[in-house]
Amino acid sequence: MAFHRHAARPRGAFARGFAPGLASILAAATLVLSSSCSGGSAADAADAADAGDGFAARPLLDVYEAVYALASDYPSLARVDTIGFGASASYPDGDPSLPILALRLAGSDDASLPAAQLVGAMHGDEQIGAEVALALARAICASRGDGTVAGSLLGKMSLSFIPVVNPWGYGADERYDCGGVDLNRNFSWAWSYGAAGAKGTSAMSELESRVLADDAEFMRYALSITLHSGSYCISLPWDYLKTSSGAYDGTDGYYYPGATGYPDFSSSVYASEYSPAQALFEAEGSAYANSVNGAAGTSSFSSTQGGDWYIVCGSYADWLYAELGCPCYTVELDGRYDWTSQALSLRAKVLSAHETALLNLLGSTGTGIHGRVLGESGSPASDAKVTATAIATAASSSRALAAPEPVEYTAFAYSNGEGYYFIALPTGSGPWTLVAASSDGELASKGTDADAGPASQVLVLSAR
Repeated sequence: MAFHRHAARPRGAFARGFAPGLASILAAATLVLSSSCSGGSAADAADAADAGDGFAARPLLDVYEAVYALASDYPSLARVDTIGFGASASYPDGDPSLPILALRLAGSDDASLPAAQLVGAMHGDEQIGAEVALALARAICASRGDGTVAGSLLGKMSLSFIPVVNPWGYGADERYDCGGVDLNRNFSWAWSYGAAGAKGTSAMSELESRVLADDAEFMRYALSITLHSGSYCISLPWDYLKTSSGAYDGTDGYYYPGATGYPDFSSSVYASEYSPAQALFEAEGSAYANSVNGAAGTSSFSSTQGGDWYIVCGSYADWLYAELGCPCYTVELDGRYDWTSQALSLRAKVLSAHETALLNLLGSTGTGIHGRVLGESGSPASDAKVTATAIATAASSSRALAAPEPVEYTAFAYSNGEGYYFIALPTGSGPWTLVAASSDGELASKGTDADAGPASQVLVLSAR
C-alpha cells in the first residue's frame, strides 16, 4: 500500500456497512497466531465484555470479535472498516489474518462534522489501549441521547476508533512490529533526527505507519488521541522539541545531536516551535490531568509537552500536527506493560480513571475556526489548505520566540471531501487572517479576518 494523499471522496449519509470476512479473518488468524505470535459507563461495558481468560486485555482474536460485536449490537450507529493489514514475516505486504480495523460511529460519513480519532496498541505490549478504546466506543453508543457527556458526542462529531494499529505486535506481546520497528518512531516528521535502529530503514517504511497515515489523510481528523501505557501522563505537541533552552544535551539516543536543521539547544531561545494553539493544548492537558487525578484519587498524573518528558523523533503525533494540522494528544494510561498477563481488575481501574477525561477531550473536537471552502462555481473544494495567520509577540505567548519579533505564525487544516475544514485554536483568540489555497496552487481565496468561535467561515477560491 503506497503512502499517498487520498483522492477526494465525499463522506455522504451514514450507511450501515461491515468490513468483509470476519469468519475468514478469525480462521486465518487462529492458524497464524497460534504458530507465530506469542449501556452504561465504559467500566460497565468492560465488565460485561469477554474477560480475556481473566486478564486485563483480551487476545487479538477476541479484540476482533469485540469490534464486530459492537457494530452488530448497534447497527444504526456503528460500522467496521478495514483500513489495511499488518505485516508478518510470511506476508510483508499485508497479512490477511492481521486486519487493522476502524470502528466508525454514527456521523462518520457526515463531512460537516469535525472528525476525531482514538488509536490504541501502536506498541504491541500496551494492549490496554485497545480495551479502553472498545469500552469507550460501547459506552458512547449505549448512552446516545441520554443527556450524558458520552451520549452527547454522537451527532456532534465524527468518531473513529482504531483499537489495534500493530496487530502482529499485539499478538506477540511485543512493542515493535514484525520487522523490529517502533511505529511511533517511523513517521516522516523529524524522522531523520532519530537514532538508527528501531526507527526503521526509512520514514514511513512500515506498512502499519502508512495505513494509519492514509486513514488520517482521508478522514481529515480535527483531533486525535493515541493511547499508550508505561507511564502516567498526557503529552502535548511537540514530541521532538522541548520548551526549555540549553537543558538537553542529546545523549539519550532519540536523535542525532547536531543533525542538520535540528534546533541548537545551546542557544538562548526556547527550543520549541510556538504553536498558535499552544494555549488550547495546555488548557486541555491540564483539564485532562485534573480529571484523572480526581477520579483516581491521586496527584501523580501530569500534563507535559512531549519533548519535555523525553525527545521522540518520527512520532505519529508530530506528523499529524505538522503535516495535516491535526492536534494529537498522547495519553499514557498506566505505568504497566504486557496487559494480557495483568489482572482483570486493572482494566476497570484504568477505565474509571480515564473515562470522563477522554470523553471531555473528545468533546473538544472542532474547537477553533471552522467553515467550508468553495470553488469558483460554488461547489465544495476538497483538499484545500486553509491557514490562519496572526502576528505573535512575547507579550501574547507564554514562551519566548525562536526568531526576532514580530514573528508570523500559522495554524492550518485541509478541507475534507465536502470542503469542510477545522483549525484548532483557542476559543476567542484572534483576529486571524484566513486564506485557502487549492491543492494545485492555482486558486486562492481572499484574506478573511475572523476570531476563533462558533461562526462558520466560508472561503471562496478564485484565480490568483
